[in-house]
Amino acid sequence: MRNISIKTWVETGLWIAFGLFGLYLCLDLVADSQTGFLAAEDEGAFTAATWPRLIFGMIIVIAFVNLAVAWFNGEIPSEESVDSEGGFIQQNIKLIGFVSASLLYGILLAWFGFYLLTPFFILAILLLSGERRWFPLLGLAVGLHLLLVVLFYRVLGMTLPTGTGVFYNISASFQNFLYSIF
Repeated sequence: MRNISIKTWVETGLWIAFGLFGLYLCLDLVADSQTGFLAAEDEGAFTAATWPRLIFGMIIVIAFVNLAVAWFNGEIPSEESVDSEGGFIQQNIKLIGFVSASLLYGILLAWFGFYLLTPFFILAILLLSGERRWFPLLGLAVGLHLLLVVLFYRVLGMTLPTGTGVFYNISASFQNFLYSIF
């Protein structure tokens, strides 16, 4: 067992917090009137919320596996960490950006809907990754969005969040247009 860097602890903690927050949003927990404990309303049912639950659960498991690998195998210091100057925030700005964008996406998805918010989320992730060319940015954002719509709606037969208020109307129009094409 070797020392684990603060960066690995913080990264693991952020991913676990993200996964737990996502599970909290997906589980629709209610208090059981007989026991007083929290329980999911649709126990055992395969619903549209099952996939996000699995993904958030996998994020938590992978974060713990990453921590265990670092614990037992040790960490190999990269050239960036040895030669870099600046504070903790400056060294981990991309990680903080990815986690912040993902949390913001998860929070805003209920209001804006999948159809409107997902292309902007993909653009944000690509920009954080360092892509600056406009053709690949727009092509990947639109292409991945359409691929996800086809995958979830046509292949898996799942409905996607459409948002609320005026965003529902915009999403419904976009949804009808996409469904007429595919």
